[in-house]
Amino acid sequence: VKDKVMRQAKLVDPSLNDEQLDDICNDPQGAQKLFSEKMAGQASTKVQNAVSDISDKFRDIQRLERSVEQVFQMFQDLAVLVKAQGEVLDTIEDNVSKAKNYVIKGNEELVKGKHYQQEARKKMCYLIICGLITMAIIFFVVMKFVF
Repeated sequence: VKDKVMRQAKLVDPSLNDEQLDDICNDPQGAQKLFSEKMAGQASTKVQNAVSDISDKFRDIQRLERSVEQVFQMFQDLAVLVKAQGEVLDTIEDNVSKAKNYVIKGNEELVKGKHYQQEARKKMCYLIICGLITMAIIFFVVMKFVF
């Protein structure tokens, strides 16, 4: 039994020397006291470690919560920006559509202008020819009377 108590005491507190082990083996109350102190100390340490772990996890969760809130805020800001840019894109699309229509109308007007210019050139040529013919007739009439 003494060997068993010594082994158990050595397991509970490896720092015990032989004299302390003898004292514990001779005094059953001492062995009980050592075991209860060490068990309470170990339990207390385990509880403290558990509390510390829980506190760390709680702080991590709080940091994570703040990060999630920041991400949520960034998504809201992004949604506002996307909406604003969507309106700008709609305006740009309307302006491009109007510009396209203006270009089409401008091309039609250029074709009409080219046609009018050609007609005006023909009329000018006819007027010049008529003027030359008139001048030739007048010239021949004047020459006929003069000679």
